[in-house]
Amino acid sequence: MNLYICLFFCLFCYILHDFIQYMKTYSKMLPDIIITNIHSKYSGVTSTIINLYHEQSKEFIIGVYGNKLNIGEKKVNFIDIIFNGYKLANDKKFRIIHVRRNNEIIFALFLKNILRIPLKIVFTAVKISSYSCIPRLIIKYVDHIIVTDSKCIKKLPNKLKVMDIIPHGVNQKYFNTDKTDFKNDYLNLKNQFVISIFGRVRHQKGTDIFVEALIKITKKYSNVIALIIGETDVRNYIFKNKLETKIQKNNLNDKIQFLGYIDYIKNPLYYKYIYSNTDLTICIPRREEFGLTPIESMACGVPVICSNTGAFDKMIDEGKTGNLLLNNTSRMLREKIEFYINNKEKLIEMKIHCLNKINNNFTIGREAKKINEVYKKLL
Repeated sequence: MNLYICLFFCLFCYILHDFIQYMKTYSKMLPDIIITNIHSKYSGVTSTIINLYHEQSKEFIIGVYGNKLNIGEKKVNFIDIIFNGYKLANDKKFRIIHVRRNNEIIFALFLKNILRIPLKIVFTAVKISSYSCIPRLIIKYVDHIIVTDSKCIKKLPNKLKVMDIIPHGVNQKYFNTDKTDFKNDYLNLKNQFVISIFGRVRHQKGTDIFVEALIKITKKYSNVIALIIGETDVRNYIFKNKLETKIQKNNLNDKIQFLGYIDYIKNPLYYKYIYSNTDLTICIPRREEFGLTPIESMACGVPVICSNTGAFDKMIDEGKTGNLLLNNTSRMLREKIEFYINNKEKLIEMKIHCLNKINNNFTIGREAKKINEVYKKLL
């Protein structure tokens, strides 16, 4: 019996040895910068990583660990980190791992403190609301922090680690005012006053406030069309169904339309068609940390009516790039929208202000350059 155990143990050791050698052979060398994307669903963070990747890669070789972005990124696998994480270029003492989510911080802390891989953890903080207990605990152990707005600093447990304030930028490759000749008017938007809201369909995003306001507006103005562009997850099907029922009861199905999620990278022409025909964008979440949709609209020359949350106060120049609602109610929203329906020439005048605001403050190139400057300081 002991002989069989010995033989089995020897066989296991040989297999393990061969497996390790195989993994070493196929593991790839690591770049100096690793960005994590450990999240199954597409989110605003995913969009940020996608848009930044090619801009940042102009200066650094950057690898992405986690879910695929499908943009030709350099993929980093766990075996690459295990077998090559300890190997550094001659002039380097560590690598940078850039994280943006709580689970990514935990993963980076595991690599650094348990596996003892030489890393510096850079965390981008977007929260302007309070952190719960676990995030506060783990954020204390990151090495350096980038914030997207000065309001984020107040809630951080380690304010002294803040390296820079770098607002998000918009990728003008996808969001722009370039002339396009659309052969199809997919949604019959020609000669209509189009009001759009972008983002997930849920209570927190204020979709219900939008629908309530637009029911009254579309009844009053025959030329107004409302578009709701965004994903509805399983938890919000009932919420969406209630809104659809309310629209149906008012016989406004052709006036207020749910278009679902549209991927602006995979379907850029259709996305551009919507923005090209949108006269006014609405962004009225009850709570937001930063918020990308206003700057995406403004990059297309479309003014935005926003609730007073997130970093919207940095984006909106009152009466020039849009408006901030003092009270996030359907009545207040309706009043602002009606002003522009009756003064459409004002929107044309505001277009240049929107474009200037983006070009001077919120381009993806500017964001990538500032983040790369942080990397340079550290490396």
